[in-house]
Amino acid sequence: MFSQHPVVSYQGQIKKLLEDYPNMSFSVRRPWFLLMAGFILVAGLWYLFQNKSDSSPTRPQMSEGGLSEFGSLAGSNVLLITLDTTRADRFGCYGHKKIATPTLDRLADEGVLFSRTTAVTPVTMPSHASILTGLYPREHGVRSNGYFKLNGRHVTMAEILQGAGYETGAVLASFVLSEQFGLAQGFESYDDDFEPADKIDPLGFSERNATQVTDLALDWLNERSDQNFMLWVHYFDPHSPYMAPSPYVEKYSGHPYDAEIAYLDAEMGRLLAGLAHLGYEENTIVVVVGDHGESLREKGEPTHGYLLYEGTMHVPFVIRCGQKLGGGIERSDRVSQVDVMPTVLALLGLDPPSGMSGVDLQQVGEEPRVYFAETYEGKMEHGWAALYSVYDDNTKYVYGQSRNV
Repeated sequence: MFSQHPVVSYQGQIKKLLEDYPNMSFSVRRPWFLLMAGFILVAGLWYLFQNKSDSSPTRPQMSEGGLSEFGSLAGSNVLLITLDTTRADRFGCYGHKKIATPTLDRLADEGVLFSRTTAVTPVTMPSHASILTGLYPREHGVRSNGYFKLNGRHVTMAEILQGAGYETGAVLASFVLSEQFGLAQGFESYDDDFEPADKIDPLGFSERNATQVTDLALDWLNERSDQNFMLWVHYFDPHSPYMAPSPYVEKYSGHPYDAEIAYLDAEMGRLLAGLAHLGYEENTIVVVVGDHGESLREKGEPTHGYLLYEGTMHVPFVIRCGQKLGGGIERSDRVSQVDVMPTVLALLGLDPPSGMSGVDLQQVGEEPRVYFAETYEGKMEHGWAALYSVYDDNTKYVYGQSRNV
């Protein structure tokens, strides 16, 4: 680790500087040496301070486990929160200290945080289809927004839980996930009424802001029966255009995406406070997972969808069930969105449908798994080559070709 320390390169430069001028008298070389030595000291202290202030809270790291055994949380409710266009590296629990994100940070401190979660695609609809089915896009057939519909033959998490006697509901924040695209399978209530819209994204899709979504979710929780429930809540705010309300837009002036993250986290906190007020906190599996990130002009991409760099592929993923899980465990192995559904079903003691690519993350194997990702956005919108990627532990391979696979 020390060999990668940024200050070491300065030490090498100083050594080379002195070697390049062997005939300089000590009286000439000494001021240079003292000046550069002082620079090294200051730089080193700055690095240590930054490393301390920006690092994640100390929590036990594990390459497996941290969750309960099959069926240990049977009878628990499920609150699935999906965060649209949300980078993992904008939360305190993932090491970022410049944005106030106390809600997800608390969930991570009380549950299990997966530090290396990979999206299946940097596009909303296919990512959510994978979260809800445990299948990759090439398996469930939804490859992009607007062009595809989830086939009814694929079983969703909501259908499994509805069959187990759960009351199921969903509150959506964007037209991209409206009922016509097939994700309403298994949901008795699927709130996708976006009129009047809070704002319109660049592609013309209506959306609700986080306040509206939280209000509707709390209404659903207050009005539900005494059955066990699964509620899916979708937040869309970090998607462009970035229009966080006051006081977030002022607090993060010049950083509109960061303002949206802080606003989103605060509204998620209000939802969880309502859950606790109703007495459901200790008996509800809360799953928070991002659908994809946002490039923010990294690698030349303004937003997301067309490329497979980590700015759009590394997403947050945390599971908590009151004080029953983890207690601040960090899972360091690579996982995927396809693992969400089988893991939740296993905790509830419910067998998953056959043929899923995702696995119960409590039952990981000894060898790292291979994960896949893709994007068809460029192909669908501009006729470019589709992109595919393979993750093999710490290795990532990206391939582009024009024909379908």
